[in-house]
Amino acid sequence: MIPGSDFFGDAVDDACRLGEDLARRGESPLTPAAWRALADKRRWRFHERRYRRADTAITAYKLLYRRAGL
Repeated sequence: MIPGSDFFGDAVDDACRLGEDLARRGESPLTPAAWRALADKRRWRFHERRYRRADTAITAYKLLYRRAGL
């Protein structure tokens, strides 16, 4: 949190929904935009996952592990 600042919009909504509502313990799913922003995807192993809640579906990327040596 940054005192005196408010954040809102689709990115914040998606992050809140993934982090608070849909992710399981120990998971840190990424939105497609965050996944695309990764500089070196070869370092990481992800699984594309569709989260569903009520009438909403969100595609996200679940981190499986970090690859050693890259």
